[in-house]
Amino acid sequence: MTALSQQLALPLALAAFAEVLLLRTLMRAGPFLPRAEWLADVYRGMQLVGTAAANLVTLLAVTTILLLAAKAFVGDQPIGRLAGLVALTTAGLQAYLVLVPAASLLAAVGVLALTALALSLILAASPLRGLARLGAATILVTDFAALYHAIAQPARALGLDLPGATAPFFAAEGLATVAVIGVLSIVRPGFQWGPAIAGLAAGSLVAVGRTLQPSIFALATMWNFGFTLYLPTVIYALTAGLFTYTLVTLGRSADARRTTACGLTLIALGGLKLDYGYFALMALAGYWLLTADVRAATGRRTSPPGRRS
Repeated sequence: MTALSQQLALPLALAAFAEVLLLRTLMRAGPFLPRAEWLADVYRGMQLVGTAAANLVTLLAVTTILLLAAKAFVGDQPIGRLAGLVALTTAGLQAYLVLVPAASLLAAVGVLALTALALSLILAASPLRGLARLGAATILVTDFAALYHAIAQPARALGLDLPGATAPFFAAEGLATVAVIGVLSIVRPGFQWGPAIAGLAAGSLVAVGRTLQPSIFALATMWNFGFTLYLPTVIYALTAGLFTYTLVTLGRSADARRTTACGLTLIALGGLKLDYGYFALMALAGYWLLTADVRAATGRRTSPPGRRS
């Protein structure tokens, strides 16, 4: 991984997190916020900062993809060069669609299909092997289901009747709860009390919110991340707890492991809404960051195919 892309990883993840808190959450929670007149300026300020954070995410995500694609181009792995080319092309198109929404259904289908191909090639070119590669594949399958659902709707409008448009939507959510096990298989964090407490807090927050305000909580997760919360509460609480545990463990470690945490954060914050260019850019950058420095992140040496460590 280039030094610059590694340095951009943390600002990118923090900007994405700020956008979620100050823009997405504020927009969904608006009807429930206090209406005092003096708070109006506070809300406008939060919206302004959140919008700036979203624009920064777009810029940093494209830059990160550009840097990592450039590194892949000069490498000696053909599939890596192909991954770089497709990812860079996809990022450029997605960035364009963020600024200029697609005018045609055909363009929407094409970009979504290209996004799926780019994610596949990034994983194929990664040094992940064995159980770690299988774990990353669970994340990829989750995004495939979400992308298929997104493709099916405009494809039908174009006369291409793809089967099972609704089922993949719910399948993607179920697969996402399984993908957290894949995350654990990639980084295999050891047990630490600090991250365990953070994971317990996150899981408890999800459980309490889902129990006390089920409809509001489900509406917020649906619009923000694409999750309807149709599964039992305990599954989401466990997923949130394990994922938070992994992120905090990585964040407390060396720089390379923090970069891996940033990649996972971007994938998670993008959710299942990859039919929007902004979220697709987050996913593309997240996949690159997750896989580019996996040797340092896992603490294991990974040999290229055909060679022994």
